[in-house]
Amino acid sequence: MPKRPHARQEGRILLAINALKNNQIKSMQAAARSFDVPFGTLYDRMRGRPEAFTTYTKAFKMSQLEESSLVQWIISMGNRGMPPRPSGVHSIANALISKRGEPTPPSSLTTKYIRKYSYQRAKCEDPKLIQQWFNQFLETKAQYGILDEDIYNFDETGFAMGTIATTKVTVIESINTCGWMLPPLVIFKGKHYQLTLTNLLPDDWRIEWSDNGWTNNRIGLEWLEKTFELATKERTKGQYHMLVLDGHGSHIALEFDLFYSQHKIIPICMPPHSSYLLQLLDVTCFSVLKRAYGAQIESKVRGKIQHIDKEDFLELYPIVRQQTFKSTNIQSGFSATGLIPYEPEHVLSKLHVQVDKTLTPPGSTHSSNSRTRWIPETPHNSVQLRLQSETIQRLLKERNSPSTPAKTTFNQLVKGFELAIHDGVILTQEIEELRTADASLQQKLRRTRKRLVHTGSLTRQEAQELAQLNAIVQNVVEGSNPSTSINPLQAPSRRPPTCSGCGVSGHKITKCPQLASH
Repeated sequence: MPKRPHARQEGRILLAINALKNNQIKSMQAAARSFDVPFGTLYDRMRGRPEAFTTYTKAFKMSQLEESSLVQWIISMGNRGMPPRPSGVHSIANALISKRGEPTPPSSLTTKYIRKYSYQRAKCEDPKLIQQWFNQFLETKAQYGILDEDIYNFDETGFAMGTIATTKVTVIESINTCGWMLPPLVIFKGKHYQLTLTNLLPDDWRIEWSDNGWTNNRIGLEWLEKTFELATKERTKGQYHMLVLDGHGSHIALEFDLFYSQHKIIPICMPPHSSYLLQLLDVTCFSVLKRAYGAQIESKVRGKIQHIDKEDFLELYPIVRQQTFKSTNIQSGFSATGLIPYEPEHVLSKLHVQVDKTLTPPGSTHSSNSRTRWIPETPHNSVQLRLQSETIQRLLKERNSPSTPAKTTFNQLVKGFELAIHDGVILTQEIEELRTADASLQQKLRRTRKRLVHTGSLTRQEAQELAQLNAIVQNVVEGSNPSTSINPLQAPSRRPPTCSGCGVSGHKITKCPQLASH
């Protein structure tokens, strides 16, 4: 927003304008000297340009009152323990701007922050050390004759179950240089499988459980056997395929090395504390994935859903994953880290401080004369209200100049009405989000919940087959016919009530026929 001139200077400008209009001073230069105001400002004001504080350039998408309403909404959300993310602020700002019929700004919000700098990371930013790793990558690739199409990268990332929750969920992801991704492995904290969760899984996804929701050697090795090997075996072009990974302990254990050698997988580990430079998934995909997931969580929180459970995560993650893991994003990750195509300078150039000063052209102002004359009618948004007030003020000036108290009261009335319009837009946006969240919650409450006892990861099909097998075994044990068993994926029907008077099932004591006969 443009800064308002000092009140005293604005008062001197108005006095100079009145002196010129009343012929008390003959020239603008003399008036500027007499009242100690800039000549250029006085010249522009005499030619009809309004006060700078009341005009808005194209660089400012929001008016001062719109910004004030947005700030009050942010403070209100923070006081309720739900501070909005930048994406949520952007959504409300778009609603305010679109209400007056103007195009919404792009989604690239500028966020300034201070990044803590690690000494260990600084030591690993030695260009010689990074160049040695690139040389090792190139030599290993040439030694085993590995094709570009047979190079993979994998990493795990964690998500919080909500905004302030301490429960974490881990997802293992892997990508290929051709732009395709392997099925993920989702790791929850717990010990028992829930049939409801496996029903929410896509067909080729796997789900796993651990005591803390993190990966370990057993889970990592099982991912290699049941996900990586099965997904890459038929798509390998050459004799060997390479797996680029960080040096985490769960990736380089002895059992991992044995599996690598048996299946012709060549692992290459990045230097420590360099994943933010060399880890492909961290450089491109995971940052976009976290922002998209955070935006989904924020929409849930605005819908008064404070806790995000496992079912919510399995509903949200496939959506944000599809938005993030596009072929272009995956291939740009290999390109940004200098691997495919092989260009180490993409990374080495980031190890030096570079200042790029780009001049930004000032925003062009739009003249008040370009607006078409407003036809008075009942205003329905802030733009129509502003045009209506300008029309009334112009009509009042054409007749008689109103007194200062009347003008102040009129401006206060216009400001209050405009703030009420902005509050209505924000409330409409929040109500729409609440309705969406309530519909999702009602759908989740209608689901059935069953647990499965199993060790290891499961796909949705494997979980359904296990549930059907358990139901058949249970029916056989109880002496029922397995062919007429109830579908285990459906909610079981409630057992009919038993009369506490005669002991016969099918009715309650209040409707017992024996008591009615006495």
